[in-house]
Amino acid sequence: MHHLLRSTCLGLTIFGGSVAFAQTEVPLPARVLDTSLKTLPARPFVIEEMRVLSWDGTRELPRTTSRNEVLAVMVGPESSRSTNARWNDVVNGTGERSTRWSTEIHLTDGQVLPGNIIANDDTLQWRHKRLGEFDLDLERVSAFRLIAGAKIPEANSNDVIILSNGDRLEGLVIELADPLPIEQVDDEGKPSIIEVPMERVASAALVNPSVPPRGVHVWLSDGTIFSTDDLRVGDDGYVQFMRPGLVETREIEMAVEYLRGILFDPARVIPFASLDPKVDGGTAEALRAWSPPPVVSEGRWPLNASRIRLEGPLRARWTLPRSGCTFAATAELPQDAMQGVFDLVVRDGGEEVLRVRMDQDHPIERIVHRMDSRELEIELLMADSGPVHVDIYLHEAILLLPPPGR
Repeated sequence: MHHLLRSTCLGLTIFGGSVAFAQTEVPLPARVLDTSLKTLPARPFVIEEMRVLSWDGTRELPRTTSRNEVLAVMVGPESSRSTNARWNDVVNGTGERSTRWSTEIHLTDGQVLPGNIIANDDTLQWRHKRLGEFDLDLERVSAFRLIAGAKIPEANSNDVIILSNGDRLEGLVIELADPLPIEQVDDEGKPSIIEVPMERVASAALVNPSVPPRGVHVWLSDGTIFSTDDLRVGDDGYVQFMRPGLVETREIEMAVEYLRGILFDPARVIPFASLDPKVDGGTAEALRAWSPPPVVSEGRWPLNASRIRLEGPLRARWTLPRSGCTFAATAELPQDAMQGVFDLVVRDGGEEVLRVRMDQDHPIERIVHRMDSRELEIELLMADSGPVHVDIYLHEAILLLPPPGR
């Protein structure tokens, strides 16, 4: 690890075996999320082998949390009201939150690696600017984009390949090679193989089944999502990854400012934005002919927990994958909703478990609830001001599955 202290962590002092920072620059907003889904301020944070140290910006000494009690670390504001000038500079510099239709490869375990394909003798490799080069294993690839801006299709029963001229091919990709061999079957059931030069391929989706993620999942500011066996974040402003991604024989290091999220147990977390609810007007149904579905923000977000906007008054019902999940999100009244006054109601199997008035005096509410049922309902109820248009954001909304065996 480097031992030259970075500008966000200048002045290191030792107090009884703990490190403390005398900060000369406001660090990026960040939070530690423990296994009870409680958020702890982390400006800055250090990750060691057995513990995580986090500072809240007001104390010299850190809070110490055991590694086995930490679920995730998120870097970035929890809400639009928790941004700072340094974060805005980072966002403007990296295009954070924008739609990233760069050239990239998607793996069956959820890794997403921007980069480009390269020919190496008779094989094809993928080059990532921070993870390096690695061989492409057809069975581990779920999709790829080779021309920036091309849309990745959906694959159902066959692999789908989109060509640079917009043509669509379906079949079975035999191997990742140049030219790309694709097996097709005609109407009479007779197979044949066509070969398409890679320079003509814009994007593709393969029918390879998804597999459970392994290790620790990491989100970077350039849209990268990759796994690593383990990691350390030092007091020098650098993060060290042990056997990251497909490069399993070495370690890499990068500045901590590239981090956007760390998930220590990816198999237990489901992004709430990946579930589709049934939406109606709820108690305001007679006043509203149609209730719009949730709006999921584009871009890549830590833990894949994209920001969700609910436009009310409405009632939204989600069917969860199983009972015993814990739902967590930060609800925020948008800053531009100057007239917004409404009640936020959360129900578990039809039973009310939370009711809170949302207005400019109380614009943020942290929600954490362990579900007894599989039916989660959120309703935005009209308040004293009557049937006005009301919105909320759900930030970092996730479901935490029960531990194995429960």
